[in-house]
Amino acid sequence: MLDNVILVRNIFYKCFLIGFVCTIFSFLFYLFNPDFLIGMMKTYYKIEAKDVAVMIGYYFIFVRIALIYFMLIPALALHWTSYILKKAGK
Repeated sequence: MLDNVILVRNIFYKCFLIGFVCTIFSFLFYLFNPDFLIGMMKTYYKIEAKDVAVMIGYYFIFVRIALIYFMLIPALALHWTSYILKKAGK
């Protein structure tokens, strides 16, 4: 039981870390090259530049929410559970 909890916890931690790193890279890409991204989104989706900025803002908000609520909080809960199981097993 404890091994399974630790395995799932480690998977959640690694998913959070990978998502966080990808979000940082996408933010840096947008920060240093916004014209390319705005032009590409205007071409593919046929939208205005002000709408692109709103979409990018929503993207970063939703990614942050998803990483925290779907990856980090379950990982912390499993970490706490594994700590309790280790303590009870001794």
